[in-house]
Amino acid sequence: LDQDSRELGYLPDYSFLEGKVILDAGCGNGRFAKLAAPHARETFLLDLGEQISYAWDQTRHLGTVHCVRCNLLNIPLASSVVDFAYSIGVIHHTPDPPGAAQEIGRLVRAGGRMSLWVYPPGYRGNPFKRTVTGLVRKRLLAMDLEAQVSFIRRRLMPLGRFQMAVARFRPLKYLLAPLF
Repeated sequence: LDQDSRELGYLPDYSFLEGKVILDAGCGNGRFAKLAAPHARETFLLDLGEQISYAWDQTRHLGTVHCVRCNLLNIPLASSVVDFAYSIGVIHHTPDPPGAAQEIGRLVRAGGRMSLWVYPPGYRGNPFKRTVTGLVRKRLLAMDLEAQVSFIRRRLMPLGRFQMAVARFRPLKYLLAPLF
């Protein structure tokens, strides 16, 4: 991932992060952490998946980043240790989104800030997409972590690659949009 601020469409003002301890809850491969961490005094990256190792590769040169592979419902950090916590498009994927929000909030110091973003209800689009997404999610949540990773690699990643290939051809993209 070589995302930088230009891809966001604007140049963010990171000055509020200066001197702060921050937390990226559900960092994935470090897409947003790579942008925020250089401006903070210290950064904690949390994620349940293997991709946290990629986030570490993207940020370890800073010397102020700590990666913790954990469940957002049971974060192994002391309370009130961060000044700013954020989670972008993650907590609604947990079995207990309000519980995840509370657990992240537990880490924020008095006077600190927290920003959570979840996909809006209409994000999953039409009834077909909502049904398929719900069935896939239900199946994944019934599996242990190793089985989830296998299912994602064998089934969902090839589907995602197909979707990306289709998206390159505008007429096909719009024709097949209801499926994706």
